[in-house]
Amino acid sequence: MTTTIEKIIYAIYPEYRAVAMLCAEDIEGIGRLIEKRVSGSGDAVIVYGFDKKERLINGQIGTILNTPGIFYLKLPAVLADIEQILFQAAFCNLPKHIVLDAQTIAIHIIPRIREVKHRCDNVWITMNANAEIAKRALAEGQDERYRAALLKFKIAKIEKLNNDYNVIESMVRYLGITGAENIPSLMTETISAISQIENESVSVHEAAKMAAKCAANIQSVAEILSQAKELTSGN
Repeated sequence: MTTTIEKIIYAIYPEYRAVAMLCAEDIEGIGRLIEKRVSGSGDAVIVYGFDKKERLINGQIGTILNTPGIFYLKLPAVLADIEQILFQAAFCNLPKHIVLDAQTIAIHIIPRIREVKHRCDNVWITMNANAEIAKRALAEGQDERYRAALLKFKIAKIEKLNNDYNVIESMVRYLGITGAENIPSLMTETISAISQIENESVSVHEAAKMAAKCAANIQSVAEILSQAKELTSGN
């Protein structure tokens, strides 16, 4: 969404309309910017705000402002300064691989990976509990209890988890997390298994085994992502 400030600047300098601008207060926008950087894409960006650059660096944005291709425009500013920074951004040659420093990784990347890791923990722990209930109910001949437990295995939950992972996948790859290459197949296998459980296309005994395997798959994803806690630099 283009802000009023951006509209005014583009109106004055229409020739620089292709230059991306981002408000320093748009934390989600900063997050998307980092996603592009770690995936090896993205053009130069002007981040603008009313605080001094040093204050932002020491605050919630951090040293991402010092990354090549990111220019900071402190407002208010005279037109000559605005035009100069627009020119610099428009003709900036970004390196193919941008190295993010430890602070940027610690502030913007590690927390997002850990957030998805915690979601995985919540999902697999719940799935494992329901798989155990289904297993015991089946052994005791409690069909109603067995079905109630398996009814809690929902494709939508795993698809949501998979979408969450897809958002941070470039960050995970950037950190070089061991085993991350297995996450897509673990998610796909789990979604396929839950689909069979929901459709009752396998025997009750097989469904109980598959439920336990689904929980184990998501636990594996969580364990892979847990490595992010110890990592501070990209490869």
